[in-house]
Amino acid sequence: MDLDENFDGPPEVVYDAVTDPRRLSRWLPASMRADRRAGAASPAQGGGVRVAVEGTGAGDGVYQVDVDPATMTVRWRPTDGAGQPGELRVVGGSAGGSRATVSLPATDDDQLRELARTALAALRAEVADQFTAG
Repeated sequence: MDLDENFDGPPEVVYDAVTDPRRLSRWLPASMRADRRAGAASPAQGGGVRVAVEGTGAGDGVYQVDVDPATMTVRWRPTDGAGQPGELRVVGGSAGGSRATVSLPATDDDQLRELARTALAALRAEVADQFTAG
């Protein structure tokens, strides 16, 4: 299952919003929290983070999240056997914009799909705010 969101900003700006630890709380749903692994490089440089998901019923658990700056891809997998793996990839779009795609295993879990849609919409707002601030 793929969910797409189009952005007015270039891929690098969107990818920065996805991987900047200071900005995660602005677009991740409130049920998620990220903590950088001890000793890991910055996520934007290919390091990893652990994300805990609680109280949603959709993919609750702890996830290892790894980033690949060369392909502007973020991949996550559950570390405790619960939840779903997935990825978010940012690519160039038309007229200098970009597109982010969240790929999840085929699922009939409406709550998981809604969580992903909510995160993408909040990410779009976060990127738009960067262009309208000031």
